[in-house]
Amino acid sequence: MKVFVQWAKSTPGDWSQLDHADWDGQDRRPADGALDDRPGLIAALNVHGRTISAEEWDHIALRPHPSDGIRVFAWKDAGDAAIHTFREFSDPAIGGRRNTKDFTDYYTDQPESLPAAFVMAIDTLIHARDSFIPPQVASRFDCRTDNAAGHAAARGSRGARNGWGIGL
Repeated sequence: MKVFVQWAKSTPGDWSQLDHADWDGQDRRPADGALDDRPGLIAALNVHGRTISAEEWDHIALRPHPSDGIRVFAWKDAGDAAIHTFREFSDPAIGGRRNTKDFTDYYTDQPESLPAAFVMAIDTLIHARDSFIPPQVASRFDCRTDNAAGHAAARGSRGARNGWGIGL
């Protein structure tokens, strides 16, 4: 499955396209240290038009899903976590063209602090934070937000139609 990553760099750039199978082979760098123009730290990740940003999370990891998809794990060292599941499938309702389905499992110790629209969202389940298990270290990337506004401004538009070519 196609994913777009925006690397955290001293000179913000647009999205870079990756296949999820290439995720583990990307260079990683620790979040501390000088920010330069090498990849290895994440500013944002985009899957199916959903942006998962370093402004929200300390770490992001990506793992294959057993049934035609991927799972994006995002978490704070001291705070909430989420697992976003993205699937692509041939949809008979639209003549067999490719369609998507996204689910979110959100982990928090303070569900009352979440916006009502988020808690009530279809395909979102809320869990206790201590039930979140992050994936192995090899699949993790640290996030950086030194220039969050600059990185956000440098991102091109990537949605289900213009990034993935979903035939809806």
